[in-house]
Amino acid sequence: MAIDVHDIVERMKTEPATLRLRQGVVTAIAADGSVSLTIAGSTTVVAGVKVLSGACPLPGAACWIATDGKDLFVLGHLAPIGPAHVRLERPTAQSTSSATNTIVDFTASPANLDDGWGMFDSGATDRVSIVVPGLYMVTGSLRWEANATGYRQLSLLVSGTEKRVVRELAVGSSTGYQEVTCQVRCVQEDYLQLQARQTSGGSLSLEVQSGCQELSATWLGP
Repeated sequence: MAIDVHDIVERMKTEPATLRLRQGVVTAIAADGSVSLTIAGSTTVVAGVKVLSGACPLPGAACWIATDGKDLFVLGHLAPIGPAHVRLERPTAQSTSSATNTIVDFTASPANLDDGWGMFDSGATDRVSIVVPGLYMVTGSLRWEANATGYRQLSLLVSGTEKRVVRELAVGSSTGYQEVTCQVRCVQEDYLQLQARQTSGGSLSLEVQSGCQELSATWLGP
């Protein structure tokens, strides 16, 4: 749940004497994008607090809060921490069977993990999960073992449903790189996966190389 900066400006115009700034700590994010927080000097948790449009709340982070005595609004974090994001790579090759959908498993110890929002769980290693609802830029990539037969396909799945698909015929005996990028509107607890499919007639590996077998997601806004 977001509030536009113009709404706050209007309140400052109509009730300038009542608007105050406080500090607090975000404790949780709700499915509608509102947050629960504690206000400095109190341990009481306040739920259903709106967030300024463009601010991406992070549980555990200190924040600025505006209050007019009736409503609370989170304006942003005390320290710049950027939007919700995650990036990870599988550290080892993964085998795929012909004419079979294979979900990329990033393992419990993915390479180059960048996950300040806790979107990757080592107990569910084939996905990243959405914590902050909103619009995301999502990119996935992989590199196929060299083989000249059949086609290669990379799909981005959102909660098990194909969102974007790239399919190409195998070219000669060279390795094949594929990438998919798109904007995805996600709700809380949506999860993102990469799915590979090939029709070589045998087993093929998804090869290890920097920037391959990679999945990343960055929050763009509510």
